[in-house]
Amino acid sequence: MVMDMGLSTILVVALTLGVLFAVLMVAREVEEKTTVSILSKPISRFTFLTAKLTAICIAILLAIIPLIS
Repeated sequence: MVMDMGLSTILVVALTLGVLFAVLMVAREVEEKTTVSILSKPISRFTFLTAKLTAICIAILLAIIPLIS
């Protein structure tokens, strides 16, 4: 039970940090004007932000999977 709580805590903290890093990364890209070239393509801002967040969450989950098994 203690191990399950520890792994759950690690998962929640890692996903929270992932969201925070995604927000900081997007903010930095907006500041450096690199998003201008990406958003000039026919994709919405929502799609751009969702793709960034999804990629970071998948990367974090792939890093956590060895801890679970």
